[in-house]
Amino acid sequence: DVPAVTLYLAKHEDDYLGAIITLFSRTESVYLYGCSSNVKRNLMPNFLLQWTAMQDAKKYGSLYYDMYGMPPTDDENHPMHGLYLFKTGFGGKNIHRIGTFDVPVHILYRACIAAESLRAFWHKKIMKKIRGR
Repeated sequence: DVPAVTLYLAKHEDDYLGAIITLFSRTESVYLYGCSSNVKRNLMPNFLLQWTAMQDAKKYGSLYYDMYGMPPTDDENHPMHGLYLFKTGFGGKNIHRIGTFDVPVHILYRACIAAESLRAFWHKKIMKKIRGR
């Protein structure tokens, strides 16, 4: 079976409130990425998006639904404590895995990183000041 990549969108009236991208396979489904708007945040669209994706993963035949990364503990001082509460609020099991790291596989990798750093500095620092923001 071919894995399926799915985009879920939450919309209320004319406003898009959130979105998630998932990957479904027979063994496991993974929540890859998500975002939410500050518009109508009180409607908590990402709860519905996740619940819908979990139901679809089950229909697809996946054995597991992995919500992917989250803070390692429920430390209230952690800057991503809200994410911890959101993900653990669905129940399930918290599994700790080893981290990941980038391995440069091309000689131009460092040049690309340097160019991106320069571009980001130009737009985030210089252009912001020029435009008065």
